[in-house]
Amino acid sequence: EISDFDKLVSHEEIETEPVPIDVFVSDKKYLGLPPLSEIQTEIVKNSTQILKKDTLIKLHGEDEGIKIYDKYTQNEVICQLGKGSGKDHCARITMAYTIYLMHCLRDPLSYYGKATGVYVDLLNLAVNAQQAQRVFFEPFKNLLLASPWFNEQGFEPRVSEIFFFSRPVRCFSGHSESEGWEGYEVMTIILDEISAFKTAAELKGDVRSKGSAAAIYNMSKLSVMSRFPEVGKTILLSFPRYKGDFIQQRYDSCKEKDEPKTWAIKAATWEVNPTIEREQLESEYIRNPIEARARFECEPPNMEDAFFRDADL
Repeated sequence: EISDFDKLVSHEEIETEPVPIDVFVSDKKYLGLPPLSEIQTEIVKNSTQILKKDTLIKLHGEDEGIKIYDKYTQNEVICQLGKGSGKDHCARITMAYTIYLMHCLRDPLSYYGKATGVYVDLLNLAVNAQQAQRVFFEPFKNLLLASPWFNEQGFEPRVSEIFFFSRPVRCFSGHSESEGWEGYEVMTIILDEISAFKTAAELKGDVRSKGSAAAIYNMSKLSVMSRFPEVGKTILLSFPRYKGDFIQQRYDSCKEKDEPKTWAIKAATWEVNPTIEREQLESEYIRNPIEARARFECEPPNMEDAFFRDADL
């Protein structure tokens, strides 16, 4: 059809028009997963908008393209979410959809102004090697292996790395005790359970002081912004461990300063994950109400293991 030819001409940087996130998640050709909740969808949309404004205008028309660009093009996504809300599930879908969008581009390196021969890197950082491998990377590899579309493109899954054959894209899984990821051409860094990372005070005098939550966040943000200042993303996922911990500091700071290109959300477990209801967690609230509020509602005590549990008293 003439219209198909016209599409190819007008979308020269796009080889394949990308399907929406809901189709990518649910269609058996791609991931074949149950639909995301409304909040989960918004998290993934804010975490995966990596296309330039001109491209979005060509795909969606001027008004809609500009609207999508302005609403969803973030440099930082802060998700202060209750335990069991599906943070890791959203992170895996975020990484998968970002890789998919890279495959829709005709030449990702040229599109982002990168030299031939480099890779675009996506990184998930957890608090330790076990968390990085078992909680995120193994399920992520299984997700791709079960997808007909990803198998069609071709990729090589290794222990903590994935290389794709038809596009210069790589995925890595690291942890806070390792600095081997520095220097990569990182577009997206997911800081998984950032509040569980050690603070600078806890690591004071330790040779691993660079592994503190603040140090890793700063290094991640600088790495991303120095390489992909328009669409690069640092994504923070966690429930707070105590009042004023790192995820709460970043959430409060971005709201107070109205930081540009930063999207933040705070929500209870049952608000994000439609398969969990507040009533199902009642036994935890009876057993340990302070910990339950911290883990499920993101309303922690002043200290994680405070001696005085009731501050007012």
